[in-house]
Amino acid sequence: KKLSEIYMENISKQESMPEEKRDYHLLQLLKKELSDIQEGNDSLIKSYLLDKGHGWFDFYRNMAMLKAGQLFLEADKVGRYDLSTNSGCIYLDADMIITEKLGGIYIPDGIAVHVERIDGRASMENGIIAVDRNNHPALLAGLEIMHTKFDADPYSDGV
Repeated sequence: KKLSEIYMENISKQESMPEEKRDYHLLQLLKKELSDIQEGNDSLIKSYLLDKGHGWFDFYRNMAMLKAGQLFLEADKVGRYDLSTNSGCIYLDADMIITEKLGGIYIPDGIAVHVERIDGRASMENGIIAVDRNNHPALLAGLEIMHTKFDADPYSDGV
């Protein structure tokens, strides 16, 4: 779906509400953002990568993975990390995929978090959240950010 379509849907949704329930501040922000879309950059991921940096790119990539089910699994490696075919991993930073092997992750309580230690302190930068099924409530709660806070930060508000 094009970024402009997403903005138009949200603008239409706001405009279809009764006047007393409309969020005029949000409506103006959406219209401004729509008018600022540059030709050739009409995709959500490309827009956030260019405008907001890698943190936002990670955030939206992770939300896409959360909703896409089988994208959780590496190609031809069903069951890797002891996750079932309905399970998933949300990578909090793409560096982890490229630079380090996690090893086994066990999720007996339905959810597990891998936190890397950097300079003797915990860091979510190169971590993951693993769940035992697609659309786990703990991860779905992360989607609420997109509905409740217009310009949320993916790490301080999301994680």
